[in-house]
Amino acid sequence: MARPCSSDLRQRAIALVEAGRSRRAVARLLNPDKSTVILWAKEYRATGKQAAKPMGRRRFAVLAERGRLLARIAAAHLLFLPPYSPDLNPIEMVFAKLKTLLRKADERSISAVRHRIGSLLQDFGASGCADSVRHAGYDRT
Repeated sequence: MARPCSSDLRQRAIALVEAGRSRRAVARLLNPDKSTVILWAKEYRATGKQAAKPMGRRRFAVLAERGRLLARIAAAHLLFLPPYSPDLNPIEMVFAKLKTLLRKADERSISAVRHRIGSLLQDFGASGCADSVRHAGYDRT
């Protein structure tokens, strides 16, 4: 995805093109890609607007609506995830436990810390990971 340019840069480019400068000269002067300046000038002449179109959210809304429609067709029930929460993420719980145990170990050199992390991770095991997943509220399916 292309990086967004400032509205000030867009306005200056359009003003220079409208003042009679070539699009390529404006691109060399202001340093956006020449195809970008050509597109800005074309949109300005067609709509009279210098502002950029909104980025982002629209695609998400379209995909969400498409998902709801497909769910209706398939008679499915959609469950949307909540915004990110460390309380619902099992790996965050594991990291928190690891950091607590590492602080208690009170190692002072980098090599000792690395060695201690390795030994602590071996102590977690499959049952410790399963406990974290269960504690986060995920059911076994």
